[in-house]
Amino acid sequence: MPARERRQHNRYDFQQEIVYTLNPPDSAKINMGIIVNMSCSGMCLYASSPVRLGQEITVKRGNQYYVKGTIIWCSETFGRMKPYKFGLKYGPSLNSVCP
Repeated sequence: MPARERRQHNRYDFQQEIVYTLNPPDSAKINMGIIVNMSCSGMCLYASSPVRLGQEITVKRGNQYYVKGTIIWCSETFGRMKPYKFGLKYGPSLNSVCP
């Protein structure tokens, strides 16, 4: 029997390379990632470095601000070029777009 789906909103496949910053920062390095999918309440990304639950994240595309959110889960994806996969929930300014 498949696990019960916990998401409230449909996810849509979407692939886009991004740059992100963390608050508080883990280091001064530039963080690179790939968006895997997104919904009106959050998104999933692959990344090279782990993140901490509850950490704030700002996702940028090129030099432009894209979205801010909070890390709500992180897992290892053994054997991938980007070995971490994590989910973020958008900040309050975007929550109003969800039905």
